[in-house]
Amino acid sequence: MTINSKKNFAAKHNSDLKPDIIIKQEITKLINNNLLPCKAAFKIAKKLEVPAEQVGKTADRINCRLIGCQLGLFGYKTKKNKAIPEGSADNNLPKNLPKNLPKDLKQAITDRLVHEKLRCKDCWDIASRFEISRIAAGRLCNSMNIKITGCQLGAF
Repeated sequence: MTINSKKNFAAKHNSDLKPDIIIKQEITKLINNNLLPCKAAFKIAKKLEVPAEQVGKTADRINCRLIGCQLGLFGYKTKKNKAIPEGSADNNLPKNLPKNLPKDLKQAITDRLVHEKLRCKDCWDIASRFEISRIAAGRLCNSMNIKITGCQLGAF
């Protein structure tokens, strides 16, 4: 495991708490250059039957950087005008919104706003309900100038 020297993610948590050993083992199996994709973190949470936030906190405590937010909010870099997850060869993310968005989608988003913000989990739920990709839902929120808060992994 490589230590990320650019940022100390562990500093945002109580320094007395140690990383969960079992979650740490699963993270180290899936990281590449100390980068853990959001999707992989959720696979770990499902496999171990633990909250996603616990996986995120463990990643922070071992100073592992979360990348590839499934809503497209963090952990991407631009290469040849395409957003790609850092440390990944995946360059198939849509740059624009789908052309035929469901009619009630924007209303569903505005109905879930709290203080003009949408929680990450609510955005996921809306994407699932309307059968659109999570990244498309995130891009739609961005186009509506809606800030997404409450990352399920604790990244923001």
